Amino acid sequence: RVCVGHTSRFRDPVLRAKEACDRGLVGEIYQIKISHHGESFYHAAEPAWRWREQAHKILLYDLAIHLLDLEVYFGGPVKELQGLEIVRNPSLGATTHVYAIVKHTSGAVGCLDFQMFASSNFSHFEIYGTVNDVRIKFFPHYYRLYSGRVSPLDELYHDFVRIWDFVVPTLKQKLHREVVPRRVLPHYRLFRQFADALSSDTTPMPVPVESVIPTMEFLERLGSKVYGDGA
Repeated sequence: RVCVGHTSRFRDPVLRAKEACDRGLVGEIYQIKISHHGESFYHAAEPAWRWREQAHKILLYDLAIHLLDLEVYFGGPVKELQGLEIVRNPSLGATTHVYAIVKHTSGAVGCLDFQMFASSNFSHFEIYGTVNDVRIKFFPHYYRLYSGRVSPLDELYHDFVRIWDFVVPTLKQKLHREVVPRRVLPHYRLFRQFADALSSDTTPMPVPVESVIPTMEFLERLGSKVYGDGA
């Protein structure tokens, strides 16, 4: 019995977003936007062989795989790749930027923006629906279900809520050592459910293989375009 380690599905804001979608609060999803601007996966000063894309397709296969899974998790299987822009760093011999537009079988459009060595570092995940929109941020976590006009005061309030939601659990964790650390909660949730599934024939796997086949097909389709047919 196999469980796939897509732990990002078990992050707090992702769980809340999935619940909102399942309850119909988002409506029909027509667009998904993912932006990840990060630092180097390996330090640029390390040996060049660490960057060789024939062996290390870092940006997609190591860095973006969980975000690609969230794209498919909410948007469904990818039907076609409609646009692609790639930036490679000649001195590193590595792909550092990937911009893509994809069309899902559901009709939703996905906009992907993955970067390494970016001037600022963040991860944003947005879902646009016919009823409400969802905004997710990571490090620290942030979730918001919203519609209507977004004003500066409104954004300032939710930034405060984001900080509050990070500080309070962190302080509680310092005072109660037995609590599972927040940074490993997604892993804990997945492995706890995996253990439960192993001990019971009626408990389903939290991430069965068949649920990630569309993600892997998307990864291979995108990877073949970014790194060549040998990806």
